[in-house]
Amino acid sequence: MITNILILSISFTLLILTGIIFQKSRKYHTNIKFLMASLITISIANTAVGLNLGNLIFMIIITSLLPLGVLFLFFHYEQISYPRPRLKFLIFLLALYLFSLSFKLIIPLYMVLKGISFNLDIVNLRQHNDIFIYTLFRMSNFLKSLIILIVFTLALSTMLKEIKIIKLRAIQIESIGLIFLFIYGFLYFIRDLFFYDSYYDILTFTALLFSLVGLLLIISNFIMHPDYLYLIPLPIFNFMIFNQGGSPCYIRKVKNLDKEEPTRDLEHLMAGAFTAVSTMFKEVLGAGANIRYIDADNFIILVTSLPDKKGVLVVITGGETALFKNSLVRFAHTWPPQLLNKINEIVDLNEVRPKIDELIKSSFPYVVFSQINKTN
Repeated sequence: MITNILILSISFTLLILTGIIFQKSRKYHTNIKFLMASLITISIANTAVGLNLGNLIFMIIITSLLPLGVLFLFFHYEQISYPRPRLKFLIFLLALYLFSLSFKLIIPLYMVLKGISFNLDIVNLRQHNDIFIYTLFRMSNFLKSLIILIVFTLALSTMLKEIKIIKLRAIQIESIGLIFLFIYGFLYFIRDLFFYDSYYDILTFTALLFSLVGLLLIISNFIMHPDYLYLIPLPIFNFMIFNQGGSPCYIRKVKNLDKEEPTRDLEHLMAGAFTAVSTMFKEVLGAGANIRYIDADNFIILVTSLPDKKGVLVVITGGETALFKNSLVRFAHTWPPQLLNKINEIVDLNEVRPKIDELIKSSFPYVVFSQINKTN
């Protein structure tokens, strides 16, 4: 009973905080779709468990949302350091989830074939007298615990890696929250592996307390620092902006984050890339071209359209992440209409460069400009 009350408390807390962070994300134009999906699915699953609804088949399906919600968190944290989720982990986690779901769905089919009554709670499956039902349910729970443990281990390793790059208090708080969630997954894992029949309730209650603290730290951290993930630096070499006609109207070189200037060969390559990109936009494709990404081995060229296709932003970087791509889209939406119009008018572009500098610095505060390159 106490465990159910704790589960319901977690669910209602998550639902309230989810509404708050949704409003924050809209205000600051942050992309947290995977985090939102995770919190909603976990809340629904926990609410069903806490209320202990009587329909066995419904409960089997609805409780499968918990590992699904954890999988959404996997996507959320992978976008911080990688352009897309790492395939080997994605395949492995999806396989674990499908096996866990399959084991649970086999149980009602087996009960129909054996003529076993459905008049029991889902918690009774854990200690069911039928060895087949007992084994399937235990295997399903074990795989669920393994998913939770793996996802939070990967998430924690990602954030610890980011701490080495930038010492942000928000990232440190996030890491502490993930440590609590890692302990939550670890307790579930050892519960289902070693203490399934003895200390199940104690370990479950303890794990839920850790999960509550961890989730509160992560969500409250986002409420206080809604855009902190966008402050994680990425090696940027150049910012370039082209107007509707494809003419370059802004070029800025950025100092290297590692305080080591690019090699001479790389400088030549980037100079060649600038010439090629300028020609491509001015004479071949135009500002409305549907091109987003060019991989040049030593560096990457990312292209983002400005609002109303009144120009394009081109960024030459030493790498890419899904989060950084989102930050470029977020930056494009900060452009005021007057500035968009000016870069397409015959005016002195030196007048608009300081305004663009200011926009870039507000969206990418870690950027340090090394010099101004003037266009003709």
